[in-house]
Amino acid sequence: MIPDYRGRKPGFLVRLLSPLGSYMDQTILEADRAMVISAELCFTVTRIVSDDSFSEIDSLAPYEIPLLGSVLLCVKKDEPRFFPYPAHQSVRLGLPLSTVLTGDIIDEAGRWLVSIIKSKKHGSHWPTDILHRPPVLGGQIPYSLIPSDDLSSDRATVLAYMLTAHPIYLRGVACLLKANMASQHPEFFESALLSLWIALDAAQSIVFNRLREAGNKNPSSAEAAQYVYDAYGFEGVWEKFFEDDYANRIRFIHPENRYGAQARPWGFADDFFELNENLIDLFYFFATDIPRDTQA
Repeated sequence: MIPDYRGRKPGFLVRLLSPLGSYMDQTILEADRAMVISAELCFTVTRIVSDDSFSEIDSLAPYEIPLLGSVLLCVKKDEPRFFPYPAHQSVRLGLPLSTVLTGDIIDEAGRWLVSIIKSKKHGSHWPTDILHRPPVLGGQIPYSLIPSDDLSSDRATVLAYMLTAHPIYLRGVACLLKANMASQHPEFFESALLSLWIALDAAQSIVFNRLREAGNKNPSSAEAAQYVYDAYGFEGVWEKFFEDDYANRIRFIHPENRYGAQARPWGFADDFFELNENLIDLFYFFATDIPRDTQA
């Protein structure tokens, strides 16, 4: 049995994965992290790493992002995308930091997570918790598990990059995760776009930094756009970096703007779907230097 974490410094975090997401159909088990997949219960286990971040409104810790992001960014053309949905229900385990995860440990972690979710002692209960309830606890939404046999190497490459990635990259991937989570709720579709636009800013910062490293001391948005076209071997159609998406961002975020004030700005579903797919492919490129276009 895993010892009670109370009175101990926790070494691992166990987090429920909501059935509202979609997942690879295989468990990922590594020394420091695991994504446990089954039709009854999906969850992650990640080694807790200290950092200087703090938030009372965002429960997703930076050390969780590489595992989740490595799954989000791996996809093949014309195949369904994975989008992990980390729920807020979690528990910290009082295992020594030197612990290497094993099948027995993650099995016990899953049982503990289930017992904590069932317990009324587990903090406040949100009305939305019923949506995240896994089948093992009577949830009515089945997990969407997608075949993933040929993506293990790809995911490992992305994960290796993310483990040492700059905070700007991790922030961008975290926003991609949150955008796909919010998009599962029609009433929060606009919020999904807001998260995408933060990821877009992160992507532009990454390109600017790469241009500076190449000797361009003051890169422009036009040069950032050309960087992307050169990387992908495309003929350029933007004058500036993702110019249409930045125009949409201005219309939505600023009630009074150059395009005119509107009580409800024009918005199209493709504003989300196209930008989401473009950014997932672009962040994959940042990690691998492989120009993948899954929309072609």
